[in-house]
Amino acid sequence: MSEKMLYKRLIDENTVPSERKIVATIGARSARLWKQIKEFLKMHYDFQPESHFYGQKYGWCYRYRRKGKTLCVLFPEAKAFTVLITLGKKEIEHFKQNFRSFNKDTKNVFTQAYQYHDVNGFTKECSTRPISMMSNL
Repeated sequence: MSEKMLYKRLIDENTVPSERKIVATIGARSARLWKQIKEFLKMHYDFQPESHFYGQKYGWCYRYRRKGKTLCVLFPEAKAFTVLITLGKKEIEHFKQNFRSFNKDTKNVFTQAYQYHDVNGFTKECSTRPISMMSNL
């Protein structure tokens, strides 16, 4: 079966990508950060990742969700991956109160995030450089 990629993502709805396939797609440099983020989430949050197909535009992802609330979503891509983080009202307030403690990149991601009714949703494409926001939330 040929690999379909659009927006550099895994979009074959009929085939759930294995971890091996994801690592091959994102590449060795991105794979180190991918594994670090997954390990961080495993150690600090009681969320089980689930493979989820977001449709032809976004493709397959690992979604960290509990009781109907999504903490974050990891979208593998060619030579990188994107992290979508959702902050609720409480987390937004915490971020604002601690804004000075975050690095410039994290501050920019937050200030440019789309503000929904009661949550902020922002994404960050990752290839080799981690973002500090997850460890502080």
